[in-house]
Amino acid sequence: MSAEPRKSYGRGEIWLVNLNPNRGNEPGKIRPALVVQTDHLNGEGHPTCLVCPISSQQHRENILRLPITINGLDKNSFILVDQVRSIDVDKRFLQLLGTISPHTQNQVDLGLRLVFNLL
Repeated sequence: MSAEPRKSYGRGEIWLVNLNPNRGNEPGKIRPALVVQTDHLNGEGHPTCLVCPISSQQHRENILRLPITINGLDKNSFILVDQVRSIDVDKRFLQLLGTISPHTQNQVDLGLRLVFNLL
């Protein structure tokens, strides 16, 4: 039996991922997530990937809750910039849904700099 080839993914892509099981206040279940990891790692076959979960639960818009609407999402949703998580590419990535705009990517980058105190 041969191993399934590793999925190809890139920064700024939105994937349907399986975040179960979750613990405590971590976002769980099968949901969209934004790839925020550098493509320098993505293209090297890195076994894990940094993502920000996306939620359709209504939030007050701010630098850590960015509204997003793309064709691959059924509902208006929010990128949870403060919930960055490393996940296994082979076990948790399910399906590519779409890509965010350069403007949205800039907003995410600003939020990540705030989360990681890189301002």
